[in-house]
Amino acid sequence: VAGLSALQLCSMIDVQSGQRVLVHGAAGGVGSFLVPMLRDRGATVVATGSARSQSFLRSLQPDAQVDYALSPSSWLGPFDAVIECAGRLDTAALPTLMPGGGHFAVTLPSFPGVIFDPLLNCFRSVKRHTLRLEPDAAQVAQVFALVAEGRVPVSLTRTYAFDEAVDALTDSRS
Repeated sequence: VAGLSALQLCSMIDVQSGQRVLVHGAAGGVGSFLVPMLRDRGATVVATGSARSQSFLRSLQPDAQVDYALSPSSWLGPFDAVIECAGRLDTAALPTLMPGGGHFAVTLPSFPGVIFDPLLNCFRSVKRHTLRLEPDAAQVAQVFALVAEGRVPVSLTRTYAFDEAVDALTDSRS
């Protein structure tokens, strides 16, 4: 699910080689797939995460990484796109992060943005998008191929037996 979400976000923002992309909350499931997928497409990637996640972020090999506790003005912008995976980015920072416009995508929908953003995007320099994950067998196969080819690494912190599924979900949410 995280890999498919990341792949669909890459398509949503139509990332091109040479573009600068900020992945806010890159140490999470979706973010950890996004960083290598974006780099695979030729983007320059800046990853944000907490102070304790910096060593994990380094393993994802972004072009740069920052502690998201710092002010967004110090996040090494400007960017062509910002992907919000942490749910903590104040959208008031978007003009600072993308002064020339671009694409802003979120993984968590918010009302009324999910309804009005598509309508208002034709008037905005920063186009806003909300991921609405769509099951797609061909895209799942594409994610598996990227992983099998070693182009997108997968980091596992723990494995669970099937009868521990509730524990796995609880740990994932924490």
